[in-house]
Amino acid sequence: MSDASWHHTPDLVERLVETIPILVKSKQQTLDFFRSAGIPEAMLRDMQSTVDSDPQAISKYYIARTVVRQLNEGGDRFLAQRREVVRRVTQWEDFSLSWPNEQDKARGLVAAVRQMVDVRDAFTRMQRERDRERQARIRQQETKLEEQRLRRNARSNLRTRIVDLQRSANAQLRGSQVEKLLADLCQIEGIQVREPFEVRNAGTPEEQIDGVVSCDGHIYLVEVKWWSAPIDIAPMSSHLFRLFRRPDARGLFISNSGYTEAAIRACRDVLSQKMMVLAELNELIFLLEGDRSVEDWIREKSSIVLAEREPFRLILGN
Repeated sequence: MSDASWHHTPDLVERLVETIPILVKSKQQTLDFFRSAGIPEAMLRDMQSTVDSDPQAISKYYIARTVVRQLNEGGDRFLAQRREVVRRVTQWEDFSLSWPNEQDKARGLVAAVRQMVDVRDAFTRMQRERDRERQARIRQQETKLEEQRLRRNARSNLRTRIVDLQRSANAQLRGSQVEKLLADLCQIEGIQVREPFEVRNAGTPEEQIDGVVSCDGHIYLVEVKWWSAPIDIAPMSSHLFRLFRRPDARGLFISNSGYTEAAIRACRDVLSQKMMVLAELNELIFLLEGDRSVEDWIREKSSIVLAEREPFRLILGN
């Protein structure tokens, strides 16, 4: 028996009351059966006194019913004894202790108790498995909520860093930090990202790439500019040139100061060959106020470029 820690059901109580008395021949042996199972002497004292003084006034079935019911009603106080009584019945093998004419009946009743216990144990195992699954779901949900909390805190801290940089008068600091901010944002969002790197030709720097991000299977070469004036055609053409040198690459240009009409038109004119997504830093600030993912933001920006041939449209909401 794997577990009988539960309270006995009424049908099991009746089956035990029916079975225990025929496992042994005498009333004294019935009391001794319960003693061997650890039943407190106080529970047996009155019945023992009756057996000693007037054995005809009590029966084996009365003893069994009294003890089994008191054990069952005793709750956790008699947990060990309940388990031991059931264990002894289900593992009973010496039927020579029964009266000869009751041995076959005893075997049948023991088998019936075993079956009832097996069914109950199977139910208990299933219940425990359901409990384990429920606990696993709870832990999974708690882990998810904790991850969401950490993500919100990280996004909030990142937003604060961007706002602080906007207020900074140190242009060199802004330029060095903005690329790091983008890499940190992608890391928070779980987006594949490659931080700024140089492309060299024969040891000579040929290109400076601010970053590379992946979204929906597309590679975006990122350019970030923190200038006081809108981005004009010259820096835009340089980034477009980088894209043309890479067959499947798309572009993501992020500016703190917007774009000139000429820069936007240049992106629109080459749209049949290369896609450039234009964004402002303020969009990231608004994005970080909510829960919307960066991937979803890039996805919407790209959709607008492809469907409406509009490289630059501000998205300042969630």
